[in-house]
Amino acid sequence: MLHTESGVATSTQSSFVDVYLRPGLQDFLKRLSPYYRIVVFTAATKSYADVILDHVDQHGLVEQRFYRHNCMQVR
Repeated sequence: MLHTESGVATSTQSSFVDVYLRPGLQDFLKRLSPYYRIVVFTAATKSYADVILDHVDQHGLVEQRFYRHNCMQVR
């Protein structure tokens, strides 16, 4: 649904990241939200992902976010 390019933010250094939303993403989320609970999973860290997800979900339609630390290794 989106694509990012360049840069990584760390505690000692930050840089800009270009975020490209797919056409129709906002409309898709608005149409889906009355019928489904919208949940996002990303393998990114919380600090990195929240900046991007806050931009994507400006209307608060995403009910829950899962990040890299929410995963557990299964053998």
